[in-house]
Amino acid sequence: MKKIAIMMVCMLMTVFTTMQAQNSKSPFIGDWELKAGGPLDGTTLGLSIKDDGGKLKGMLVAPSLGSSQIELSNIQVVSAKELKYSFGIQGIDVEASMVLKDNNSLTGTLAGQYPFEGKRSNDIMDKLSQSQTNANAVPERSDKIGAGMTPTMSEYWTPKPKVVTPGNQATASAPSDAIVLFDGTEKSMTDNWVTVNMRTQEVAPAKWIVKDGAMTVNKDMRNGGGNIQTKENFGSFQLHIEWCIPEMDAQFTSQIRGNSGVYLQNMYEVQILDSYNNDTYVNGMAGSIYKQSAPLANAMRKPGEWNVFDIIYNAPEFNADGTYKVRPYVTVIQNGVVLQNHTEILGTTEYIGFPQVKVHGDGPILLQNHGDPSPSISFRNIWIRKM
Repeated sequence: MKKIAIMMVCMLMTVFTTMQAQNSKSPFIGDWELKAGGPLDGTTLGLSIKDDGGKLKGMLVAPSLGSSQIELSNIQVVSAKELKYSFGIQGIDVEASMVLKDNNSLTGTLAGQYPFEGKRSNDIMDKLSQSQTNANAVPERSDKIGAGMTPTMSEYWTPKPKVVTPGNQATASAPSDAIVLFDGTEKSMTDNWVTVNMRTQEVAPAKWIVKDGAMTVNKDMRNGGGNIQTKENFGSFQLHIEWCIPEMDAQFTSQIRGNSGVYLQNMYEVQILDSYNNDTYVNGMAGSIYKQSAPLANAMRKPGEWNVFDIIYNAPEFNADGTYKVRPYVTVIQNGVVLQNHTEILGTTEYIGFPQVKVHGDGPILLQNHGDPSPSISFRNIWIRKM
């Protein structure tokens, strides 16, 4: 009899413990049918919250927004009644929060501005998943595409892009978020640029010639001449740079006529050259990716006039074995004319031989002292925006 009593007590304790565990289970766990309001009025979403080893894990189904089975991230239990989470949809991170009204209903917002109401539902996830499967089928008629949707369902209001104040168009000044690399003063040159000895890698202050708001290549190697490069390293960027090739005698031709270059991350050269009535190999013209890609046009102004380069550069990524995971790409616009249109860069700039793949990280902008005997070219109004 005593043994039976002990067994009954144990059974009761087990039942009580199980009930406690169930009662202590997060009230957010379960499947929820969400009805959006505001600009997304009429949109139905499915939300599933599960316990994954003591941590909450979630999934969202949103067929009306063109997405299914979106995994939730950054799930945070704010209080016994409030839960926050985020998810990605069409490349945008959306934050959401929900508050329990009771055990079977809730309210919340998406992206801080789209309200929704929710209720528990045992079959909403299956229904919406099937709806998404049907939506992915090829419609019988094109007029069925978008059926049941409203214009606001494809509108995204967050995250907001940052506000950038453009520069003065008359003076071509830099945008508000740009780093000014040269503003026409000697201080600007010495603050932002250095000379690096190609043989010893010794760094010294830049000593190009600053006059009348421009800096001119110093070819006197015994007096601080040579290439100059930015003190700061850059990844992907938008670069604005103006350059002028002086008038010169006809004896200077081909590559011996106003030759210089803009090296992106000190690896890949966008060629500078007098291409105005000056014949040379096409992948060595102004605006070429030197010895790789010829420009789409010759947009050169006469010697003595200022040219403008606007360069949009996407830095590469590398695999562990040193090969390109993502190659570098560049767009070059000269004087408002596209010369390189998202051109793939094959590798480093080589004078002899073909491009090499060399692993690197962020790097400086380098302006070349070519060393040829033609008169030196000048630069002004240089600014860069990190991307």
